[in-house]
Amino acid sequence: MVIKNLENKIKLVGIVCGLFLAGCIIISVASIVTARGMVSDAQKKVYVLDGNVPILVERSSMEETLEVEAKSHVEMFHHYFFTLAPDDKYIKYTMEKAMYLVDETGLAQYNTLKEKGFYSNIMGTSAVFSIYCDSRGSSSPPVSCGGSRERTTTPTAC
Repeated sequence: MVIKNLENKIKLVGIVCGLFLAGCIIISVASIVTARGMVSDAQKKVYVLDGNVPILVERSSMEETLEVEAKSHVEMFHHYFFTLAPDDKYIKYTMEKAMYLVDETGLAQYNTLKEKGFYSNIMGTSAVFSIYCDSRGSSSPPVSCGGSRERTTTPTAC
């Protein structure tokens, strides 16, 4: 009678241990799946600092932002290339930044303007040139406004 009871107890312990092991495996797999989902969701969100205030933004794919990035890239090039003060160091500094944003055609344009004396003319006349881009997307060329000390251009699409 003791042996029969002992055999049942061993079977019971085996069943309980098997169920416990299966439960641990199920919980572990569920935890891994949940953690991967949470990490995937977290990687889609980005915090952007505006001053000292973090702002939660959604991450987007390159196809969604390509047009905006291209327009911003062109606008930054135009800003660096066409905002000119009568200071040789400042012109060199802005041209270096502009050349990082464009291929060899931009360098060729810079060299052409330099050979024609465009930059020395700016320094000689103390003129300040700048370009402003509007959001209308018009294709009208920039028009220079008169003035002996300062020249600016009207807003134009970049």
